[in-house]
Amino acid sequence: MKAKDRRAREERRGEIGFMRHHETHWGERWGPLCEALKKSGRKVGFELLRAVAPRERIYHLDAASLIPPMALQVCEDDEVLDLCAAPGGKSLVMWSAGAARLVANELSDPRRARLKATLHDFLTDEQMLDVKVTGFDAQKWGLHEANVYDAVLADVPCSGERHLLENQDELKTWSPQRSAQLAVRQYAILTSALTAAKPGGRVVYSTCSISQVENDDVIAKLVKRRGHEFENVQLPPEVLLRAKEFKIELEPTEFGYWILPDRSENAGPIYFSLVRKSQTVSM
Repeated sequence: MKAKDRRAREERRGEIGFMRHHETHWGERWGPLCEALKKSGRKVGFELLRAVAPRERIYHLDAASLIPPMALQVCEDDEVLDLCAAPGGKSLVMWSAGAARLVANELSDPRRARLKATLHDFLTDEQMLDVKVTGFDAQKWGLHEANVYDAVLADVPCSGERHLLENQDELKTWSPQRSAQLAVRQYAILTSALTAAKPGGRVVYSTCSISQVENDDVIAKLVKRRGHEFENVQLPPEVLLRAKEFKIELEPTEFGYWILPDRSENAGPIYFSLVRKSQTVSM
């Protein structure tokens, strides 16, 4: 490889490549968005109305993280699946909404241990009887359970640019391929979530990434390959009101919504898309 080509390749990687890549996508907005990402995310306290003393009742999480589980509009008697559940905040939000049964799945052993600790901190032993913690590969869930759940949350592993900017060692390893590689796994988890949902069931796909490749592009791929099996759903008015209450600006995309920290008082970033399954399918 010539020195000029090697230099050009190196400039597409690491911190320099990261900054140029996102500046190209976001244009003039990248400056304020990048500065917001470098600051600590805005957390809020969510009260679990079903929690029983003397257990904890208030869970603190990023304000934007409340919206994807709320978008599922979990109701009493719903069977709910959280495919990538650690550390557990979104699971608690859905449980608090009235889920009759909650399956909280997390593949990673250390993260699953944290998930269990969170749930046991906030729920009584009796309440935990309706919660099942599992450690399966979310990409393969649909192979074993199809057409079961009223609500499925696929809050998938992603680039996490806020975290990257906090961790110089990780930032040095960034490359444009990072999002492309993650998107393959993200799509597999999303298709698994769609299969696990029952006809009429709701699925939310979400990330904490600002990458188009990991967000709308993943949904676009699902539309192309399995679009006849679901429909995009508009957010219910109650969710729009809660977003306003938490000072969150929902920015519509082709298939979902951004919540970005430069316009939501440093909440986020979060991307999410809400769909409803229309018919029984199998993988």
